[in-house]
Amino acid sequence: MKSLREPLSQYSDQQIAGLMAAAAAALKSPRGIKGLSLGTLIGLLAATGLRPGEAAALENQDVDLGAGVLVIRESKFGKSRLVPVHKPVVTALEKYVRERDRLFPLPCCSAFLVSDRGMPLDLSVVRRWFCEISRSCGLRKALEGKRCGRGPRLQDLRHS
Repeated sequence: MKSLREPLSQYSDQQIAGLMAAAAAALKSPRGIKGLSLGTLIGLLAATGLRPGEAAALENQDVDLGAGVLVIRESKFGKSRLVPVHKPVVTALEKYVRERDRLFPLPCCSAFLVSDRGMPLDLSVVRRWFCEISRSCGLRKALEGKRCGRGPRLQDLRHS
């Protein structure tokens, strides 16, 4: 097992489940979407191999849950692609959509994953959230102050 100072190159299923649960438990917000969005993002990255920026850039029109396909538009090197998703992932995304739409019946934007204000996720904020929950799971060593330090990174989830 790698030390806490080294980034993980691959997460175990238990670590991913722990991160998702920690997101829901630790990231409280007025509407309750913060933990749900981060937990969904973590699961989506781990299940599909998407880059964090690709997942954060998904719009509602890019997510076809009926067909089980994500459309990744103009990603690295300006390329686009289709990403198939397995049924359990579709089920989890459907659950997220139901809760998101309940919390935001009149959407502010077309982003699939949203912040507590109903706006697209800001990856710099998401990385801080991830740092916080990876500490709570024991995957990242706690440092003094608000410094994040070394440890697992959000982008490492795509190799799980």
